[in-house]
Amino acid sequence: MWIHAQREPDFSLHLTAARRGAWLEYDGWDRPQEDAPGPDGAFVELVLRALHNRLADRLLLSGDVLGYDASLPNGGEVEAYTYLYEVFLPKLVAAGVDEVSVCRLTVDNPFDAFAR
Repeated sequence: MWIHAQREPDFSLHLTAARRGAWLEYDGWDRPQEDAPGPDGAFVELVLRALHNRLADRLLLSGDVLGYDASLPNGGEVEAYTYLYEVFLPKLVAAGVDEVSVCRLTVDNPFDAFAR
């Protein structure tokens, strides 16, 4: 499992790793990216590129959220835990990702990756 794979700018390495059986984990949504069309733009493009290259069955999405603080009301920044579902996934759908693929990325792949 390649954590923070989105940080590697050479997409050919993503392809090589996934085709050899690695899980690619992309995270860090809503963090500004240079030359990206708006918040999350680079991540939407990266996920679309992975899907276009038939990596849907090797891709994991994560919010990479740390910092739950039991001493704060609602644990602190609770919306950080829901950002992937409430904000990022609708952006993928708006970019043309179908519901079957969204289910693959959010239900099937995590189950398959962690069932081993």
